[in-house]
Amino acid sequence: NDEAFTILNKFVQNQQEEGEDPMTSQIFAKTFRYVKKLNQYPDKPAITAAKQVLSSDTSIAAFEAASINNLGIETADEALTLIPTLSAKFPGEEGEQALQDLLDSLKSHQTGGM
Repeated sequence: NDEAFTILNKFVQNQQEEGEDPMTSQIFAKTFRYVKKLNQYPDKPAITAAKQVLSSDTSIAAFEAASINNLGIETADEALTLIPTLSAKFPGEEGEQALQDLLDSLKSHQTGGM
């Protein structure tokens, strides 16, 4: 969602610079509002930083990383409940704490930060 917002926002800016209004299309306007609402990162460097945080733990699969970002997960318990495959990768209290540390690191790059 965050990357989609970045791309669509750039498109809107380019269209506006050319004197056009892309919001005249209802489908585009609805799509843009949707991805803007779900956008968690303020800019492209923050998105890149979040990707680096998630890729720093090589045990996290791409679909798990995408799920963590797209679902807006805030706690380790929430992550383990919504993404059951993480349970094997972050077992016990120590694993849960490591996952929480990862989520806290992600939060520092999100809109509003910690």
